[in-house]
Amino acid sequence: MKRFWLFGGNDFYADGGFCDFQGCFDTLKEAVEKGAATDWYHVFDSHLHTIVDFQEGCYSGELECLADRNPEFGIVYEEAG
Repeated sequence: MKRFWLFGGNDFYADGGFCDFQGCFDTLKEAVEKGAATDWYHVFDSHLHTIVDFQEGCYSGELECLADRNPEFGIVYEEAG
């Protein structure tokens, strides 16, 4: 299975869950590029079990303190290549 899972969309609703799944990608860069075409996205790293990148949409504020709750959030690492 590919490492980076993209969830996102152009509308935010509280019960999206897996219905917002946009696909799996081998690299973080690929997932972010695909996510950037939407209003909001979250990239989940299936190896680290955490969100590693996101873009806030019209629901701004929900993830404001995510970095405070999870020290792994926003990590930057080299991808095997």
